[in-house]
This record gives sequence, structure tokens and C-alpha cells, in this order.
Amino acid sequence: MVVAANGEAAVAQARLTLPRLVVVDANLPRLRDGRHPAQVLGRLRDGGERAELVLVATRNDAYVAGLASVAGAKRILLATDGTVTGYGDAHARHAPETIPGPEVWIVDDSPAIRLLARSAFQRAGWRTTEFEDLHSVQGALAEGPAPAAVVLDVYLPDGNGLHHAREFVERGAAVIMLSNLAGPEQVEQSFAAGAIDIVAKPLDMRSLVARVARAVDQASGTDRLGDGNAVGPSYSPATNGTATLEAI
Repeated sequence: MVVAANGEAAVAQARLTLPRLVVVDANLPRLRDGRHPAQVLGRLRDGGERAELVLVATRNDAYVAGLASVAGAKRILLATDGTVTGYGDAHARHAPETIPGPEVWIVDDSPAIRLLARSAFQRAGWRTTEFEDLHSVQGALAEGPAPAAVVLDVYLPDGNGLHHAREFVERGAAVIMLSNLAGPEQVEQSFAAGAIDIVAKPLDMRSLVARVARAVDQASGTDRLGDGNAVGPSYSPATNGTATLEAI
């Protein structure tokens, strides 16, 4: 499973290795040639096979329906205020799946990234809850206990995630930051805010799940070196993939 932050990167990756499933945010900017990334991704072939295309949108209006038709999308997933639905499936943002395992909160304003992260974490046995902004996740934190981990984007519509990471750390959550610009200064700021790790976009979802699991172990004191010393914060960008592709 691979994820990219923009349509240009997604198309480039898909032309190298076409996945079986392609998930595209309908709100992505158009490519340089004026086409929507979904139009290109939905028409790419590997021999005689096309990838299955899924559109993620905030509403199913005439524009989205037209884009789905032109791009050859198999389905449309609606990311509305509070739920993500598709073909009758619903995932309430404040009602995580009732499966065993630790809980992770995914805080990102991209419906495609939330969708792919949810799928990856749930396959690994995690319970997931999704939020698109700081206001909604802070409301959930005020209403109940913190999760085992919070995957927190730096740049959110209503603020900078770095300025609020400490709130989750103080409640006992292991915080992992996500960023398009994970340079040395931002890494330093993340650790200063109490985050255990920072992951650079574009994301490799398998790597993200593994690093979150390690961060939870580290926060609980169970992740230790052979000499008995706790593992300290570390950073190595996970940059293997695209924001709209899922190879599963």
C-alpha cells in the first residue's frame, strides 16, 4: 500500500507499477494538462488490465458523478461530516470499529489518506477513529480517554498540529506527526512537543503502522535495547509511495 500527496506523483507512480486498487480524492487539483488525476489513473492499463478506481468526495453532486463516469470509477465513497460511506457501509468518525486491539486516532484533512490509513491499521488489528481537523479531535479528547496513539498531521485546516501535540502526550497517547516538510527544524519541534516520531509524506502505510506500533511500545516502556536503555526518538522519512494509490 502506497500513498502520495498529489496527483502528479500518483500518476508517475502508477505508470511505474499499476496497483489493483486506486483511491482518488475528487478534490485533488487538476494536472498540468487540465485533466483530473482520476481521469488518467482510471485509464492506465497493465497489459489488458485496469486498476479498480474509487473516488472519495465530500458530496455526490453532478461534478463528482460526471468525474466518476469519465474516469471509469467503480464506486464513490462519501466523506461527509461525521461519516465515510460507500455502497451502504458507514464508518462514524466518533464510533471506531468494535474489533480487538489498541486504538489509534488518525487526524488528517485528506479523505484519501484517512481511508487508506484506516484500512492498513484495521488489517493490523487496530481500532481506528478518524478526524479531519483539530476541533473535532479535541472534542473527542475532552469527552473520553485518549487512545494508545495519535497520528497527527502538522498542517490542518484549523491550526498547526505541532502546537497541540502536547495535549495528547499529557493524556498518555503516543504521538506520531505527519508532514510534507519534515526537515530538521520540524523534526526538532516535533520531539520538543513530545512526539515520539515524525513521518514524511508521501506515506508507506505498512511502514506507518509499524512505526506507530513501535511508538506505542516506546511510550509504555516496553520497547528497549538489549542493554536495557529505552529507545530514544528517531527519524527516518517513509517516502515510498503515492496519496491516491493502494496496492493490495
